[in-house]
Amino acid sequence: MKRIYLHIGLMKTGSTALQEFLAANRTVLAKQNCAYPLMHIGPTHTYDLRNAHFLIYDSPSNDPARRKAEELHILQKGISMLEKAFQEADTVILSDEKLWYAQNWLRFRPRLMKIREQFGCEIKVIVYLRRQDQFVESYWNQKVKGASRYTMSFSEFLLSSHCAGILPDYNAQLDLMRELYGKENIIVRVYEPDQFDGGSIFSDFMHHTGLALTDEYQFPESPSNLQLTDNFIEIKRQINELTDYRDTDNFYRAAMLGASEAAGRIGNEKNDKVTFFPEGGQAAYVEQFREGNANIAREYLGREDGVLFHEKIKPLPAWKFNETTFCRDVMLTMAEADIYQQEKIQSANKRIRQLREENLELMMKLEKLQNEVEQLKKNVTSMYRSPIFRAYRKVRSVLKN
Repeated sequence: MKRIYLHIGLMKTGSTALQEFLAANRTVLAKQNCAYPLMHIGPTHTYDLRNAHFLIYDSPSNDPARRKAEELHILQKGISMLEKAFQEADTVILSDEKLWYAQNWLRFRPRLMKIREQFGCEIKVIVYLRRQDQFVESYWNQKVKGASRYTMSFSEFLLSSHCAGILPDYNAQLDLMRELYGKENIIVRVYEPDQFDGGSIFSDFMHHTGLALTDEYQFPESPSNLQLTDNFIEIKRQINELTDYRDTDNFYRAAMLGASEAAGRIGNEKNDKVTFFPEGGQAAYVEQFREGNANIAREYLGREDGVLFHEKIKPLPAWKFNETTFCRDVMLTMAEADIYQQEKIQSANKRIRQLREENLELMMKLEKLQNEVEQLKKNVTSMYRSPIFRAYRKVRSVLKN
């Protein structure tokens, strides 16, 4: 029977690294009768890796007719991708971390039903859950750093609809998903190293999708989605407040990450873990989900003790703006931003030189063609004036008369 493993996140649970791993090992997966097709529907390579995005694609068009047409086109493109994948393998893996909170979207369920009906395949969902306090902090950091460019503080974020929208009440969301997939088709894993089968998220995912992790597989070389540390998260949040910055390509993201890394090297700092929760706030936040988490542990992991997360909540020092290193951090940020822009300028100049060379080559070819055309014209004129051609015209004239 055909089968789809639908990896739905959560966000900030190694999804990007897992997608890179699967994409890099497509040939090896094929040997185990499994496919991880790439889907080219987005503006960046990230959407190639997030091959389930066609299920939740939301057209940016404000025109209802165009919006509907674009979304239908992407869905049909996804279906074609699946048809080809199922011709090559009986198992297909699809992944997009946004699927966790897209389960209730009106546009998602009909698309999923269409896939299920058209291919008659079994759909199994795999989701990685992270302790809620870690999840929301990491998510907020990502949104300050990334394209969303949050300007709200962490405390403001916790009280916002944005936080509620990422569904930290895992048990409630899983209850809704049971109606859609059936409990037996939902695979719940915990995003903690000591709970990974085989010691890594790669080995854990492979184990729970029935695949063997052989020596042929290649692994990502470095972390795929680094966080901003120390002062840099607050500096970036303040930069996000600038109206004109929202019209840029978010170039400070790369600058901040480079500066954050450089600060650790230059200052020989440990970047000890801190929390943006107030004192005691981590435990209080997780406590509101205690019963739901215990139910997940019992229902999906068979743990009678109801313990979902093994990692204990360690009291971490509250994050504070470090005035001692502030000037250094700003200077590093500016330097990294200058380097980033200089690299883009150099790349643009290189491309301009290439285009000029190509243009020169085309102009030389054009000049050569023009010379050939001129020579052909001369040849035709010479032939037209030749004695033979003049005789031909006289004969033709006589014949006409």
